[in-house]
Amino acid sequence: MKQKSKYIYFIVLAFVFYNLSAQINLKQISFKQKDSITDLELYITSSKKNTENFVSMMSKVSEMFGLDKTKDELRKSFDSIDNTISKKSVEEYEIIYYFEYMDNRVLKRWETKENVKTLTHPIFLDYQKGKEYYHYPSDGEIEFQYIFKKIKNLSIKEEKNQKRKILGINCYKAIATYTEIEEAVNDPEFPEFNIPEEYIEVKLEMWVTKDIKTLYHPVLKVKEILENFYPLEINESNNFIEGSIRKYSLKEIVKM
Repeated sequence: MKQKSKYIYFIVLAFVFYNLSAQINLKQISFKQKDSITDLELYITSSKKNTENFVSMMSKVSEMFGLDKTKDELRKSFDSIDNTISKKSVEEYEIIYYFEYMDNRVLKRWETKENVKTLTHPIFLDYQKGKEYYHYPSDGEIEFQYIFKKIKNLSIKEEKNQKRKILGINCYKAIATYTEIEEAVNDPEFPEFNIPEEYIEVKLEMWVTKDIKTLYHPVLKVKEILENFYPLEINESNNFIEGSIRKYSLKEIVKM
């Protein structure tokens, strides 16, 4: 009986050490964003609908500050952009999202185009506190809360029998659907800018790993998903911009 217990003990111990060794500690990770058009006509219709909402907001701003841009003039300016949309112009545009871990509690995040032209200046995230700031080390003057997306109706389907490796990391397929909540704006000082709560239906088809455990991801800010696994490839579709799929693929990973 003692020998059997000893045998079980060593099996459990080996399993624990195997799982610990499988965990990946990140030094740097980056993802590439690229859109693909599935229905150009639907994409343009969806884009024009969103443009109209934006024009309505900008016309209110123009009116408030006494600017000379009328709603029709604003609409004409944005229509000229919408009318130049083509499958090629959408699909050739790429963005790279970077995370670089500075120490055992702070990471730096920024974005570039594919040609390495900087799109955003670095922001530093203290992931133990969930606070972000503009300087490293922090000067303690300007800090703001890292905000995860607010969602409801999350459904996750894991297909662990479908497996592949991404840059040498074991992954399996998972599909998530949820409703993203855009919170209402209710400002009594500027009631003309108030908007009701809005909802976006989202579907993510992913290749995910259990070997990276963190709630912070360069392109995904859904805490409820990151508590389960870490996606290394995401195909996102939603009803806000219809007729397209946005793909996030792992570009590079540097381990500690």
